[in-house]
Amino acid sequence: MRWRTGPADGRTVRTRASAGNPTSFAISTSTPRLGADGKPLSLESSLHARPAPTPQSAGVGRVHEEREARLRAIEFALCYRGGVRRMLHSGWRPPPPPPMVPVLHGDIHKEYAKYRVRTRARYMFPKAAHFVGVSQGVSDGLAAALGVPREKITTIYNPIVTPDLHAKAAEQPDHPWFRDNGAPVILAAARLEDRQKDHPTLIRAFALLSARRPCRLIILGEGKRRARIEGLVKELNLTDRVSLPGWVENPFAFMARASLFVLSSRWEGLPTVLVEALACGCPCISTDCPSGPAEILQGGEFGGLVPVGDPAALANEMERMLKQSPDRQRLQRRAADFSVDRAVAAYETLLHDLVKAG
Repeated sequence: MRWRTGPADGRTVRTRASAGNPTSFAISTSTPRLGADGKPLSLESSLHARPAPTPQSAGVGRVHEEREARLRAIEFALCYRGGVRRMLHSGWRPPPPPPMVPVLHGDIHKEYAKYRVRTRARYMFPKAAHFVGVSQGVSDGLAAALGVPREKITTIYNPIVTPDLHAKAAEQPDHPWFRDNGAPVILAAARLEDRQKDHPTLIRAFALLSARRPCRLIILGEGKRRARIEGLVKELNLTDRVSLPGWVENPFAFMARASLFVLSSRWEGLPTVLVEALACGCPCISTDCPSGPAEILQGGEFGGLVPVGDPAALANEMERMLKQSPDRQRLQRRAADFSVDRAVAAYETLLHDLVKAG
């Protein structure tokens, strides 16, 4: 749409019709047209449409309803521009924008290295009224790395445990190892990516464990490193004990029936799968990586913690955990701290306090 200012008593708006033919509209803006009773006519009756004085105007047969609606809105804005000006002169101002609260989900040292994240941070952070970290480690990293005052940061855990999680956990997993009453199944679930999720450490630890006792490993997920991971499984002669079924629609059914869940990451923000496994009552082991696992497992009270990148330590902890009888209800009660209701209540309280403080 192109605009062209007309005489003092009106404006001309030039648009393009669907066939490429221009049409001009004269809109009264100084005074509305009056009817026979002396009262202003409606916006619809004040609107005049006439073909532009060009040879192509003969091809324009009608004005579409969408264009008419746009022009009525334009006329309304132009007719009342004087009223808005008077409101501004009288001291009226639009209300201030709502407070901006960035929510950080990952390790700030890792995320800030990305150009996209740095660009957003430069724009958003100076205007932020408050910050939310999804784990205590994320919040501490934000304060340390960027110098954000600690009183401007609140930790609110992600809403992970949803009402339908337990219903999905009750379903039967589509895998034969859960139907043969064979060796215990160890489960992992993460995209097949070497650097962060560190599947090689998990597979080497499993190789050490399977040499001591019968066990099997299922790794859920897909990724660009599948061929490399499959090659490592073949190299360690584990093809009959390691299964990579790929992405599954319902991982909760697997978690509810696995003997153990293992997270071997090098770093995290707040690992969702670890909370989901606890919610399904599955015993868990995680690397003590930054950040999140130690918070979720409360320093080892609700699961095992091992050093990052240490296959021997991970194998020993898996062996120890498989010998224990888990209290699944206790694990589920811990996972309830990450429910949707608790997260919503925390955000409502934070936003209410920010608005109240002005």
